[in-house]
Amino acid sequence: SPSRRKLITETLQQSCAVVAVSSALADKVKSLGVESGKVHLVFSGINKTLFFKKDKASSKKVLGWDPFLKHIVFIGNLVDVKGVVYLIEAMRLLPKDVHLHILGDGELKDSLMKKSRVWGLDKRITFEGRKPHAEIPDWMNAADIFCLPSLNEGSPNVILESLACGTPVVASRVGGIPELLINDDFGLMAAPANVNELAICLKKALEKSWNHQVIAAHGLRFDWDDNAKHVHQ
Repeated sequence: SPSRRKLITETLQQSCAVVAVSSALADKVKSLGVESGKVHLVFSGINKTLFFKKDKASSKKVLGWDPFLKHIVFIGNLVDVKGVVYLIEAMRLLPKDVHLHILGDGELKDSLMKKSRVWGLDKRITFEGRKPHAEIPDWMNAADIFCLPSLNEGSPNVILESLACGTPVVASRVGGIPELLINDDFGLMAAPANVNELAICLKKALEKSWNHQVIAAHGLRFDWDDNAKHVHQ
């Protein structure tokens, strides 16, 4: 939107300081003519009292999941930019013992459910609806893989929350996500809107032996208290 871009650019240029939650966003701000010295990188954080590693088998039992299946979880709004349609299509290329849980709601829910039925995936994909934030840690801990196939992102908190629970992530290589998944110890990345590459990453992630303690330690580095101190400074 040219008019919105003009307003945003003017506001950023006139501000005393700009806080960006990823280097990718900081670079975009600078590209709009904002002085580098005014742009400060402060990553988002997580609520450590909610998001921490629990026993995966116990978490699956709490949710009533089949322990003999592999479980992928998506959490987010069901809108185009989240790329959920590519995740559903990728399920066609994954083994039949893989189940996808989609948490969230939005304008695409009906069309995504229809695609799931048409592609014969309705028994392998569950649309769970929205869940209270306090319940999300159970889903993060129970998941074998958390997937965020977005077409565009800043620095998504759901990835930080998944990591803090010790759950590896498969996500699109967009925005600030590469700054969170800094190597293959924490997750795998695919090109956005690429079904085949996403399916390959998911298959690899489901077969890989992960160090969940290392993943959780990495996720717990992103703390709201540290965030607040940096913003205050």
